[in-house]
Amino acid sequence: MIAVIPVILFLVVVGGLIALGIRLWRGRSEHKVEGGLDLIPYLLLALAVGVAGFSLAQLARASLTQGIAGRPTSEIAAALAGLVVAAPIAVLLWRRQASRRKLFPHTPGWPVYLGVVEVVFLTAFLVAVGQLADALASSVGTDWPDLIVYGGIVAFHWWAERREPPPGDPGEIPRLVGSGVSLIALAVCTIGTLTWLLSELYDSLGGIIDVPEPAVTVALLVAAAPIWAWRWLPAWHDESSTLRNLYLSIVTSVALTMAIGGTVTIVAVLLTFLFGQAGPAETHFDLYPAAISIATVGGGLWLHHRRRLGPGRTGALRAYEYAMAAVGLGTLVGASVALINAAFEPQLAGSNTGEVLIILGCSVIAGGAVWMWFWRKVQVAPRQDEIHSLQRRIYLIGMAVATGLTSAGALIGSLVVVFRALLGEGGDMASSLRFPLTLAVVSGVAAWHLFNQVRADGAGIERLEIKPFSVTVVCSHPGPLASLFPDEAKTRVVYRADEAGIIDDEMAAAIVAAVGHSSSVVWVDESGFRIAPARES
Repeated sequence: MIAVIPVILFLVVVGGLIALGIRLWRGRSEHKVEGGLDLIPYLLLALAVGVAGFSLAQLARASLTQGIAGRPTSEIAAALAGLVVAAPIAVLLWRRQASRRKLFPHTPGWPVYLGVVEVVFLTAFLVAVGQLADALASSVGTDWPDLIVYGGIVAFHWWAERREPPPGDPGEIPRLVGSGVSLIALAVCTIGTLTWLLSELYDSLGGIIDVPEPAVTVALLVAAAPIWAWRWLPAWHDESSTLRNLYLSIVTSVALTMAIGGTVTIVAVLLTFLFGQAGPAETHFDLYPAAISIATVGGGLWLHHRRRLGPGRTGALRAYEYAMAAVGLGTLVGASVALINAAFEPQLAGSNTGEVLIILGCSVIAGGAVWMWFWRKVQVAPRQDEIHSLQRRIYLIGMAVATGLTSAGALIGSLVVVFRALLGEGGDMASSLRFPLTLAVVSGVAAWHLFNQVRADGAGIERLEIKPFSVTVVCSHPGPLASLFPDEAKTRVVYRADEAGIIDDEMAAAIVAAVGHSSSVVWVDESGFRIAPARES
């Protein structure tokens, strides 16, 4: 099941990029007035900082730990040339963009630049931490200058971000990038450290297992944990945003997939042992330390991030549920094809047949259960809002196209086998035909279900009649709110006597999305807005 994590990343990331693109397109007139997106100068600045930073690290490494005299001349010359050229460009562009930020503070180029620098140099810093720990553990030469240079660049940009915080939703890009990079390192190293501890325990109980060295994982765990806490745990400016919803849906989906995948592995290994399809117990359970670690870490990450998806049917929750439905359906299709082929494969008549069948059977059951659970959850959601959601369209169309193309490709492969047999080419046609034909049938059934659902949603949209509804807004100034509601909405504004309830563009869009097509009363004050259902007469 863990192997289908790329399905999550593809569906959810594409959906988030589409949503962000729509948001930027809708605000293009504002950017034209306020200095444009300003992306190209910032990307050039990021390139210059990258070349200068890596060149400086290479020179520091050569001079402080390896000795310049012992290094190839071309390597030293390239580092010097990169530093001499890139550093002045970086300084000039930095000063230019600092001046432009005072004139146009809302352009998204600044947070995009900070995000690019964060992902490059924070990753380089964590890699340097691992290399230093490995070198110290093996008593060889260390490249500690990398740690100083990369850490200094990251710290400087954290200071710059704190000094000039990027505004709006794009302003969350640096924190989200830093949270993601450090969370990956934290999860991987926590799994590695737990695997080492459990391997030691397994070995002490008489098991036979290769115990990994913990130096690198422990060092990265110590480095990544405070970075993740620094970037993720402090309070965010707004309750939700498109990019944070995208981040949360990705992390929550991947974490739950890890937890389920580890649990399925634990159950499958135990069943193979109970049914006598295993070797000696000393070696059979050697997957348990890693599987338990993956399930534990995945479950912990899921519990933490699932709570942050927010109450109600938020965009992050919807994306998470559709991503898990995609994971379940993908696992169900892939494991079903593998199970059918394994059951009829002659060369699997050896001692591992039962073990393979049990593992694939557990995968089929887990994939089917995950898909049915999350598909039912999205099907019972309010249909009026659900069939219009971008996440549902990405799931249905993306998975329908993927399974349809897979089925078509497998059918072509099946016909190639048939035609080769008809043309007189020898070989076991039944054996050659088994896999592509099974894949074509199973993928075709999934594609048929998905395309039917797409057609049903289209018919539902045509039949759906939006009833008129009323919205009463208590605020100091409604801003653009009335113009954002659909024609079916009857809007009434009750003005407050103070200035604590002014509605801006972002709040207006959030109110419209939260109200939907239900009669509501909206109260706006200095803490935000609250919505209560209105009694319909």
